[in-house]
Amino acid sequence: MKKCLLVLMISFLALGFISAQDDSAWYVGKQIKEIRFEGLQTIGQKDIDPVVRDYKARIFSEELWAELLTRVYDLGFFDEIVPEAKPGDSLRQSVIIVFKVTERPAVSLIRIEGNKGLRTSEIQDILTLKIDTIYKENLVRLDEIEIRKLYLDKGYPEITVSSRVEGDNGKITVIFAIDEGTRITLDKIEFSGISALSAFALKNEMELKERGLFQQGAFSEIKLETDRQSIELLYKTKGYINAQVADVGRQFVTEEKTGIRRLSLLLTITEGKRYTFDSVTFSGNNVFSTETLSSFFTMKKGTIFNFKRFMENKAALDDLYYENGYIFNKIDPVESRDEDRNSVSFVIQIAEQERAHIENIIIRGNTKTKDNVIYREIPLESGDIFSKTKIIESLRNLSNLQYFKNPITPQLLPGSENLLMDLVMNVEEQSTADINFGFSLANIGAKTSNFPIVGMIKWNDKNFMGNGQNFSIGANVAYDSQDLTFGFKENWLLGKRWFGGVDLTFKHESLTAMQDSVGPTFSFTNPARVPDPYSSLEEYALAGYKVPEAYLMDYETLSMSLGFSSGYTFLTPAGNLTLAGGYLAALNRKTYDDNLFKPFDKTIADNLNRWLISNAFYGKVSLNNLDLSYDPSLGYYASQRFTINGFAPNELNRYFRLDSRLDGYITLIDHKFEDLPLLETWPLKIVLGVHTGASFLLPWFAEDSVIASATNMLRIDGTFIGRGWSDLSTFSGTTLWENWLELRMPIVPNVIALDGFLDAAVLGTDAGFLNIAGVVNKTSVIDPGTGLSSLGLSNFALSLGGGIRFLIPQFPFRIYMAKRFYVNEGGAFAWANPGKVDFVLSVSQPLN
Repeated sequence: MKKCLLVLMISFLALGFISAQDDSAWYVGKQIKEIRFEGLQTIGQKDIDPVVRDYKARIFSEELWAELLTRVYDLGFFDEIVPEAKPGDSLRQSVIIVFKVTERPAVSLIRIEGNKGLRTSEIQDILTLKIDTIYKENLVRLDEIEIRKLYLDKGYPEITVSSRVEGDNGKITVIFAIDEGTRITLDKIEFSGISALSAFALKNEMELKERGLFQQGAFSEIKLETDRQSIELLYKTKGYINAQVADVGRQFVTEEKTGIRRLSLLLTITEGKRYTFDSVTFSGNNVFSTETLSSFFTMKKGTIFNFKRFMENKAALDDLYYENGYIFNKIDPVESRDEDRNSVSFVIQIAEQERAHIENIIIRGNTKTKDNVIYREIPLESGDIFSKTKIIESLRNLSNLQYFKNPITPQLLPGSENLLMDLVMNVEEQSTADINFGFSLANIGAKTSNFPIVGMIKWNDKNFMGNGQNFSIGANVAYDSQDLTFGFKENWLLGKRWFGGVDLTFKHESLTAMQDSVGPTFSFTNPARVPDPYSSLEEYALAGYKVPEAYLMDYETLSMSLGFSSGYTFLTPAGNLTLAGGYLAALNRKTYDDNLFKPFDKTIADNLNRWLISNAFYGKVSLNNLDLSYDPSLGYYASQRFTINGFAPNELNRYFRLDSRLDGYITLIDHKFEDLPLLETWPLKIVLGVHTGASFLLPWFAEDSVIASATNMLRIDGTFIGRGWSDLSTFSGTTLWENWLELRMPIVPNVIALDGFLDAAVLGTDAGFLNIAGVVNKTSVIDPGTGLSSLGLSNFALSLGGGIRFLIPQFPFRIYMAKRFYVNEGGAFAWANPGKVDFVLSVSQPLN
């Protein structure tokens, strides 16, 4: 009856709209240029656009108008809608539809009354109704049901919930009144009639738990019913397909002081006979062959029938249809038993329907991010065949943007016709801009007259103006270093997964370097050359390859660099395959007093008072199959990068560089403490991460060795590589192999995590591998031999530690404490800093 009245009303409004216009309905047959709403206050245009978008640019007709008006009324946002047609141009070749609307009241406040056993915030978290949204009575009724479910799960079987509204002038308060009733706790669970399975095994399957030191013992009739099904399913996995919980006995004892009722349960079980599996056949299948469908069922004839595995196999068969868009099929297994042989067989009856299609993809909740930025991450379009895999891929793509809070919730709603579905993506935006500025103190307590204030300002937005672009600008000003940087990256060029970026940097630094100014001095080509104050390699080695600060020279460097990068990402079943490349051009100029100093580094000497250009090209291929790139818990990542530095003979740096990387992650534990009040909102999740990476600097074909400045050589920096081993940063080499193993545990999901790590790093030079035991004990620092056969345990810089890692994009810091150790000459593990730990502060690095 209501539907008929609505149709009549819409028809009347449509006729009224048409007849109210002059010139005999001039707008009929004209293109709809725009659909506009006037009178919006609480509702935003973006909440309406997905509904009316498909009608823009279409030709106006009476049928289209009735359909459009129906969809606007179905939104449920308005008490009154007055439509009007306006010319879209001076010649009336197009039409603008204007809806003058009066919104329904908005929710200004939600109040909870009568709750004592549960926190107000706990109740508010489950509500569908939100402040500053249009009041809808159906949502309030749904929230009453959700509150009741919450209380039932917590052991309040007598819970009653009602609601009322107060207020006027378009703003109302929604009040939920709660009568909690008496709480029931579960003291004991017992069984009778069991022989095939133990009481322990049955209790382990149940959601209900007996009250104990770490258990509340909350009783719920809903959970009891679920537990009955779980117990029966457990029996069915063992072949007892007739097993059932025949009766549940209850015994109550009431506490006089608290009024809490203590409950003991007695579950009576009939187990029945045990069955074996015989066969499975199919009927009604035309889309897929019987051979294809049979491959999903893995049980062998004559084996104990496992009902759970059978249903899992059937679910995999269902997914085959779902993945191909057949979501409306009826797939029913019909059971047949042979009581003489105690065996069971099935006929899978399939009633195939046409494929389901996506009618509309609707985005809700975005205010800054443009719709097209979200749509391009969804590998579905209106008219596409439904695909469960592509919806999951959409959620992963949107999460990796880090524009929205997790979780992102999709909804599937019926479309306007049979076999049509609307896909709704509900998102909640988070800040994507980092604005950092301030001052810090440096060199406090050091013997220096340098001004100790460091000023910094940086602004970065990974979703610039809501267009999904990266833009950054920053500056650092200190006594010995100043820089200005600009960066821009477009992640989608020409509407494709083709990115392009540009970076510009200006920098000035006051630095120190080793010199060769006092006797004996050496030529740059002398293989036995050593820096001041040493005269031989032996003397330099005995000093641990370290130069006293008094013998370092001062110099300044000016640099300007301009970089371009581009690449394309292919979506493959194995992961996102990215092919990328880039070019970096830089101008460098160094100055120092050449009457006083002769630098040990040839590149510094060659760069004296000269602007020299340096060029670098790189190519990279990577495969990303991580669930979340910024905080993965499952998947792998692999990359290979090749860089060419220097093209002209007079360039400062001339070498090839190879960088390889492989990461893997797996979730070891993912558990929720639903029965512990203090931990129920804190899931225990532990992720194991493993990483290995190798870098090599190789000489040009015509060169005997790598030509590179000290800043371009490879190092164990103690911050990102070999955490804690900052003492090794003075050693540079041409080969680096670094590894880590991490256990990650979120403390506050998506905010902060607790990490434990084990690091191992190896540095190789042209003369051999760095001997960590020798560095610590100040003996032989370099082991002769450059091949892998000469690599030993004493060459590994090892560290063990842990700390916290921030997951907030605006605060990507890691704070760790590390304990360094190594393998000594006797082959035993030894601490490098007995009785001490090293503080490590680093920044989360993007995948390179």
